[in-house]
Amino acid sequence: CATTLSLARTSGFVYDLVNGRTVTVRSENGVLKMDHDFGPGAGALFMVTSRAIAKVDVDAPREALLGGTMRFTVSVTDDRGEALDAVLPVRIEILDPDGRMAEFSGYYGAVGGQITVQCDLAPNDEPGSWRIRARELASGISAEHTLTVRP
Repeated sequence: CATTLSLARTSGFVYDLVNGRTVTVRSENGVLKMDHDFGPGAGALFMVTSRAIAKVDVDAPREALLGGTMRFTVSVTDDRGEALDAVLPVRIEILDPDGRMAEFSGYYGAVGGQITVQCDLAPNDEPGSWRIRARELASGISAEHTLTVRP
């Protein structure tokens, strides 16, 4: 069923959280409107922000030691590099050299556009080139960081 949804706001950016994409909106007479096609018995979940999501960054060290702790921050920013004032859904994958997901991989809420993860590396984890991938789930924008984990 095709319909037009109206929001009592003059501007904003809308994201389809079910499909992970930006929704096209228009402003008409001080009301923000968007079209959506609901399938039979289907629902939708939308997020509205005052600024557009432009970039995802992973700030992590270049090296870490097995048996130690690694901290990294994922930031979701606008086109000026400022963190968004929202709780943004983020999927983080921490991949060992064999491509296996490590502990602390999962789904997070980036409060105020940022999430910091503290990851304990076990002494028996694989040394080598590890990757941290972060995908912001509202816009689908992602980033990746590579680091070396040493014994």
